[in-house]
Amino acid sequence: MPINLTCLDAYPPLPVIPTLVNNSIAATTTHLSYKPGAGGLAQTISSSIIDSVFSIDDVRALLKRLFSNDINSLNNYSEISQTKPMPTIILYTSIALALFLILSLMFCIVSCVSCGKRTTYKHKRRQSKSTQVCVCLLVLVYLCGIGDMIYAAYRVNKSKVDLDNTIQFVNREVYPKAVVDYLTHIIHQIENLNNYLAQPNSILIMASKSMIVQTFDRVLTDRYYIRNMSQSLNGIDAGIKTIDQIVERTENISQAARDLYNATKKEFVSMIESLQKPLNEVCTYATDTQTVIDTKLQQALGLLNQKAVDIIDLIKRDVLNPITSSGSQTWMDSGLEEQIRKYTNMTETIFLVFLIFLTVIPTGFAIFVLLFCLCGRDQKDSFNKIYNHIGMERIKTSSGNFSSDYPQRKDEYEYSGSERCGALLCFMRIAFTLMIIMIIPMAVVTGVYYTFDLAVHSACRTVHNDRSFLIPFVAEQVIGTGGFFTNKTELDTVATNIIDDCQDGVHFSSRLLDNYWPTLQRYLTDMMNELNKEVYEQFIKSIHQIDIPDEIRLFAEFVNQTNILDISNEVQQIESDLNALNSAFVKVNASGSVLPEYLIRPTAVQFQNYLENVVKATSDSCPLPLDTIYETDNVVCHQLGSSLSGLWLSAFFCMFLAIFGLCIFGIWVYKRSV
Repeated sequence: MPINLTCLDAYPPLPVIPTLVNNSIAATTTHLSYKPGAGGLAQTISSSIIDSVFSIDDVRALLKRLFSNDINSLNNYSEISQTKPMPTIILYTSIALALFLILSLMFCIVSCVSCGKRTTYKHKRRQSKSTQVCVCLLVLVYLCGIGDMIYAAYRVNKSKVDLDNTIQFVNREVYPKAVVDYLTHIIHQIENLNNYLAQPNSILIMASKSMIVQTFDRVLTDRYYIRNMSQSLNGIDAGIKTIDQIVERTENISQAARDLYNATKKEFVSMIESLQKPLNEVCTYATDTQTVIDTKLQQALGLLNQKAVDIIDLIKRDVLNPITSSGSQTWMDSGLEEQIRKYTNMTETIFLVFLIFLTVIPTGFAIFVLLFCLCGRDQKDSFNKIYNHIGMERIKTSSGNFSSDYPQRKDEYEYSGSERCGALLCFMRIAFTLMIIMIIPMAVVTGVYYTFDLAVHSACRTVHNDRSFLIPFVAEQVIGTGGFFTNKTELDTVATNIIDDCQDGVHFSSRLLDNYWPTLQRYLTDMMNELNKEVYEQFIKSIHQIDIPDEIRLFAEFVNQTNILDISNEVQQIESDLNALNSAFVKVNASGSVLPEYLIRPTAVQFQNYLENVVKATSDSCPLPLDTIYETDNVVCHQLGSSLSGLWLSAFFCMFLAIFGLCIFGIWVYKRSV
């Protein structure tokens, strides 16, 4: 009757891990890189200007000031005006207004001077070359102005659409809808993981049993020599069965010898039962639930469970509850959103109309005046020819008095059209005044465009290029240490590692669980040593109950009493197996109750991998809403940011060309009129 090793040969298999998430979708998510200033000359210049006047350090200082505890300082207007980038915005708007007003003043001075001047015919001929230069420059300026107007008008219209879409997307899709939905999704995943961590008969507990029983198959072989003992016991059992056959067919064996033999067999059965008890410790652990050993693992998993509960409480208390406390499904109510969109669309539409009229009006006016002056010039040339011919005839037939009076009359007649040019200049002043009225609000709107461009560009630049500052800053503002993290450094490290893992396609739990593995290995070591202690103590107890020398003595007496050669040969083999058992007992007694590292570590690593697979199968690879983040980045940085980048500069250049061209046109008309 050999010992029963069934529980070691058929230890429970590892439980199958149910897959609750699909991380292959997150692995295929792509994101476009942010390249400011890649759209054209205006974007490049604008990006360079913004980078120079509002650096990354300035963005950091502004964010710290905006979200500092001492926020009352920003209630003072003087403090706000001194906070970057407000000085640059005020400076740009002031320069734009001053420049256009100076050009307006120059035009008024030139036009007023022209009203009181009259020149001679010879002086006018000397100015013909300068007027030709003015005409060429005027044509060049207005061609550039028309081209820039078309480009700026297209971008203004595109920015209007993108800004409208951005407001709707952020208010209706991102915050708070997408944020709340994803936080709820994260909480649900953590709760699923908690079911594995908290339940006493979870797959983690069953997996630990399977691994530990599998390990103790080796422990019993290497430390307790159970396979050698089983082989010796099987040999003894086979020898006893052979002796039973011999005793049964031999009639001349005395009753005393038979009684001695039965006592010897009874000692052997008792030996097997004693050696079975240590094995039953392992078998009991494999089949029972909620054992003391399992409690140790539950304590280790309880640490993770408590962390998970703390994370759920942290998300609900610091993030989810403040968002959902208002009960609104949008960041701003629909009425406020409609008003903001209405006013922004109206402002950009008016700006677009002004921009078009600011270029079309002076261009059309210049074409009209050029045609008017060219027609008047042809009429005046033909009239002068007739007048000169009549004058020459009169000179020949008349006295010298008419000859001396002729140049004066010719000069008066030749420039009798100056009154018409004076009316033209008056009309130009009126048109210029209307343009200045349009320019003033347009200059203010370009300042607003500059502000938007600076804000969006700085925000996107910080998000893409300054993660070392932004990630810890946002994590501290949104979550804070809150008792969950020991200090700010730990919070910064965790947040940065999560972002890096998400970017590299690595499951976020890999680094988070690194600090937990030493604790888990310590608990697993205690578990295995606890089970080994029970097995060892039971072995020692069983060994003390077994008397190998007495068993050998009984077999020797039985041989002496029977004096049968076949029995003697079998007993010799039995004595050899008993001596092998005794040697194994000596080694077991010296092995001790503490398992060596080489037996514990593989089990700890195997359970670590299993737990990591459970976490990966239960939670998303990246605990961030990548789809929402990338879509928001695409809408804000790649669409709206691209539309706003350099728009203020294009509009400013268009307005400058319109005013500057009108000044040149005024000078040309002035040259024509004097």
